[in-house]
Amino acid sequence: MIPKTGAATRVHRRTGLASKGQECPLRFWTGATSFYELAREQKGSLAGDGLCQNGTPVLAQCPFGFSAFPFILNGRPFALTCLIPFPRQGGDEERARAKEHSEAKISTVEIANIARNLDHAERSRLKSVDDGLQSYPSALHEIRKYNRTIKQEAERLCMEQSPEDPDKADSRLVSIFKGSELMTLQFEVLELIANQSLVDLPMNRTSEIYKIFDKCVWILQATETAIKKGVKLKIEGDSPKARVNDKTFPIIATVLLENAIKYSVPQTEIIVRVKQLSPDQCEIAVNNIAQHIDVLPDIFEKGIRVNNDGTGMGYGLFLAQQVARQHSTEIKCKTRRFSGNTDSYIFSFVLKTMISPEKSKS
Repeated sequence: MIPKTGAATRVHRRTGLASKGQECPLRFWTGATSFYELAREQKGSLAGDGLCQNGTPVLAQCPFGFSAFPFILNGRPFALTCLIPFPRQGGDEERARAKEHSEAKISTVEIANIARNLDHAERSRLKSVDDGLQSYPSALHEIRKYNRTIKQEAERLCMEQSPEDPDKADSRLVSIFKGSELMTLQFEVLELIANQSLVDLPMNRTSEIYKIFDKCVWILQATETAIKKGVKLKIEGDSPKARVNDKTFPIIATVLLENAIKYSVPQTEIIVRVKQLSPDQCEIAVNNIAQHIDVLPDIFEKGIRVNNDGTGMGYGLFLAQQVARQHSTEIKCKTRRFSGNTDSYIFSFVLKTMISPEKSKS
C-alpha cells in the first residue's frame, strides 16, 4: 500500500508517466525516457537500494514538474511519480513553499523516503525467503528418501501388472507413481534454490535429450493444472545425445514445461521440439499459446515474475537460465501474435551434441 502524500502522487510500473498517459522525458538528469532505459544507460540495477548512481539512489526530475524515484516491490520494478509544482531543488525555499500549500504538500524528500520504505520492505521479504531456504536442506533430504521409497514401490507394482506399458496398470498405482515422479522433479528445483553452487558441477553423463523432455512431458501431463485446463503436451523431433549434468539439466525441462502449463490458454497444445541443427548442435524449443503478457527483458532475473498472481517466488526461470549457462548455452524467449489477445511463446536454447541423432521421432 502506497502512503498517501497528496492527490498528485501515483505509482507506475517500470516508468514514470506524466499526465494523460504521456511518458515523462527525464531530461533534468538524463535523456532517457524510462527508468529501465536509465538503468541500462548507467549500467545500474533495479534491485537493492533502487536505481543507483555510484551507490546513491537517483531521484529523476523533468522540466514539467514531475519527479520520480525507483523501487522494487514483490520482485517487480516500479517508479513512484508525482508533481511538485514548486522549486524542486530542495532546501529552505522548497520547504517554505510546501508549508504555504499544505493540501498538495509533496517534497522530494518525502518521495525518496516512501520509495526507500517500499524498497526496504522488499529486501525484508527476500531475506525472509532466503532465511527459510537455509533451514530446510536436512528436512528435504529425509522427505526425498521417503518419496524415493514410494516411487520405487509404485513403479515395481505397475511393472508387475503391465510389463509392456506401465501406464495401463491400475490407475491408482499409476497416479501414485506419477505423483512421486513429480515430487522428484520439484525436489531437484528446491535443492538448487537452497544450494545454487550445484550449477558449478561438471558434466557427468551422456544423455538423450529427447528422453529427458519426454519423461517430463509424461509426468506433467498428469498434473491437476494440465488436466483442469485441458492442456495437451506433445514432444517431437530428433534424438541427439549430449554431455549434461544429470542432477541439474532436467530442471530446465521441469521449469519450462511447468511455466508453459501455468500460463497456457485452456484447451491448447504445448509442443516440445528437439531439432538437430548440425552434427554437433541441437535446438530445444518449448512452444505454448498464452494470453498476452509483458515479457520483460529481465524475465530470467531472480525475483522477476511474469504475473503478480500470488504464486511462485520468481526463481524458476532464473534457475533454468543458470543451469543453461552451466551447460554453455542460454535460454531465449521469442513471441509472436497468435490471435486476438493471445501470443505464441517460444523458449528455446541450443545445446552442443556428442553423437549423431537417431531416427527422427514424432
